[in-house]
Amino acid sequence: MTTVLHISSSARGAESATRSLGDALALGLAGDDGVVIERDLTAAVPLLTVEACNGLASPKGTKESTGVLEVSDRLITELNAAEVLVIGCPLYNFGPPAALKAWADLIARNGITFGDTESGGLVGLLEDRPAYIVSASGGAPIGSDFDLATTWLRAFLGFLGIRSVELVGASGIMMNPEGVMAAAHQRVAELIAG
Repeated sequence: MTTVLHISSSARGAESATRSLGDALALGLAGDDGVVIERDLTAAVPLLTVEACNGLASPKGTKESTGVLEVSDRLITELNAAEVLVIGCPLYNFGPPAALKAWADLIARNGITFGDTESGGLVGLLEDRPAYIVSASGGAPIGSDFDLATTWLRAFLGFLGIRSVELVGASGIMMNPEGVMAAAHQRVAELIAG
């Protein structure tokens, strides 16, 4: 039984290309006997505040950061439970949605998801696992110099120890929605088939 964590970050709801592609990929990778954990980041992921930063930096947190630490712990538990990640990352003004960045800020915890090495460097503490970034744009090519979102997300996952990352891109939806989505669904089908 495969457990897949499907993270959605698009503000477009049911109209989202990354959400529909991510749904298809997550369900296909889970198979008939798998489990898909759905995490919709548009449903109030807290942004960092001074209190949250202080709490996340402290092993035990602070009295003021209790609520943020509870959310962080829940998100990290979901991440650790997943054998496969599917992350919907639409391209908004060349970068990721704010909700996805907020998720990253909450799961990057020293001593939990990354740690210090004896030589003074940093090392990811999460086990590598298959991760799929599902990205879409109205015009900018996914994977180009204009796509700072997937470059950032791939680097962030690698920082935590997750390096087996595949990209599903749907570039130029505004110009050719049917053709772009058909090609992206074909890529999803290929990844599911292995």
